[in-house]
Order: sequence, then structure tokens, then C-alpha cells
Amino acid sequence: MDVERRIDNNSARAVFMMQVQVEKKDGNVIYTHEAEGEHEESNMQGYSEQTEERLANLATQDCVQRLFGDPGFINALSEANDS
Repeated sequence: MDVERRIDNNSARAVFMMQVQVEKKDGNVIYTHEAEGEHEESNMQGYSEQTEERLANLATQDCVQRLFGDPGFINALSEANDS
């Protein structure tokens, strides 16, 4: 898992990446994917630790939503559960 923050002028962008792997009970890997999410804001009035945390949380949420929107991931979860 990695969070990258870019701050310039009155805007900020957070990128969240994680390596996802699904394996069966026997250890056989059936899904591997590098998932990524991001969140960007402009016209910010100030930047603080709370802003940074909020941006990171929104980028993480975007990553998880994209991951669960991937039919391959959902199928792998189902297959791993059936084994």
C-alpha cells in the first residue's frame, strides 16, 4: 500500500495504490492486480494534516470501489470461497 500526495498552488492530489492477490485455500494464486485510486481537489483555502488525511481517505475509498467494481476480482473471491 502506498499513498502519494502532490501539492501545488491551491490544489492537492492523493493517489492510493495497493497490490491485491486472491488465492485458494491450497495457496494457488487466482487473481493479482495493482489497484489504484485517487482524489484531487482544487481551489483549496489551506492545507493541513486534516486535509491530507481526508484526501488519503477519499483516494483509498476510490481504490476500493474500483477494485470491487472489477468482475475479475469478484469472480476470484467467489472461486476462492468455493474451494
